Amino acid sequence: MVDALVQEVNRYLQSENPSLILNEAIAYGCDEIVSLSTERIQNNVFNLIVNKVFDYLSPTAVEHLLKVRLHTEESVIFAALIAWMQSHLEYSFLFPKLLNLVDLYLLHENHEDILFQSRLIEPDLYYSILENQKERASEVQKAVNQNVINGVEDLRIVDGACKVPRPQVISANPVRSGNRIVIDLKQQFLLNCLKLKLKNETRYTVSVSRDMRRWEPVKCQGLMSIGQQKVVFKEQVVRFIRIEASHFLNPRLKIHSDIEALYLTKLK
Repeated sequence: MVDALVQEVNRYLQSENPSLILNEAIAYGCDEIVSLSTERIQNNVFNLIVNKVFDYLSPTAVEHLLKVRLHTEESVIFAALIAWMQSHLEYSFLFPKLLNLVDLYLLHENHEDILFQSRLIEPDLYYSILENQKERASEVQKAVNQNVINGVEDLRIVDGACKVPRPQVISANPVRSGNRIVIDLKQQFLLNCLKLKLKNETRYTVSVSRDMRRWEPVKCQGLMSIGQQKVVFKEQVVRFIRIEASHFLNPRLKIHSDIEALYLTKLK
């Protein structure tokens, strides 16, 4: 009965701290405002640490954002969570549950050291969570002759920039060095083909990885290219895809969000 008032309040809330708004929206079950607050955090996720986004969150809001899978590296999410845990020791009973929402097997050993030095969780419990995650993550999906990406919501942009909720373009992150985009499929797939569409003319390379530690180059395009690209390679297990402009003079890399990742029985 007060739609106009609701719209006006929503416009006002967009100028407020999205973390505080998210807390209240979750507490009162306001799904629309939960979505709007989450989108604002996603669209500024490269400032997650600087803006101390997690510092203001309730435990329920922290859990919500961890489940959303923010568009940034796992190490950044881990650092934000550790800072929150250190400031909210009264919720230590929730720490194992929250840590289990971070892909711990993607982190480096120095991250474990930070966790143990802070004494936020017992090492035995941590390693139990880690081993369970590794077991689940070792599973490989295979979808023959169909795109494993059903929409951009299936992806996490680990390195790059996109506007949610319906991004049309994914671009290299303007505030980071390196002209590249790194995409997380969120699970492992057996693939032998990628299809992507370049928005601007560029030379590029494509590499794939299971864990962002070891990268396998599958395409090196020495000529300037634009538009639809088909990258064919020997079948292998893939979770992460890195597209990188291969010359420093190239404009900021931009691709359409309708990427395809496939296992094709006929590659020609």
